Amino acid sequence: MPLEPLLDKQACPTKSVSARELERIVLDRLAFLGKNQALMEKIVRRAKEMTVPELPAKRQQKIRLVAEIGKVEAEVGNVTSILAEQGKDSPLYRALMDKLGQTAAKREELEKQVQALDH
Repeated sequence: MPLEPLLDKQACPTKSVSARELERIVLDRLAFLGKNQALMEKIVRRAKEMTVPELPAKRQQKIRLVAEIGKVEAEVGNVTSILAEQGKDSPLYRALMDKLGQTAAKREELEKQVQALDH
């Protein structure tokens, strides 16, 4: 179902609802759901059915991302070792520092992607 018709203010007979009334409705509904175990189980079962097909792909993507993070960490270790050997006076110092910054940014991006998969 497209979202646009749901956002059409003209389609709704109720023009506005106070925050207090909306809170009461939500709390009443939550109380109802809390007392209706069969309905809760049905909702949970349906939610699982909707998400289970996505899980294998997400697991594989997470494995790939974690492996890539491992490669990035190894690269950081290599660059750090070279920096330690060469020192600040090395003609490669600036390039190595740039590489270290790029690698750190890449690791951060990969970690964000892993976190997104976890949510």
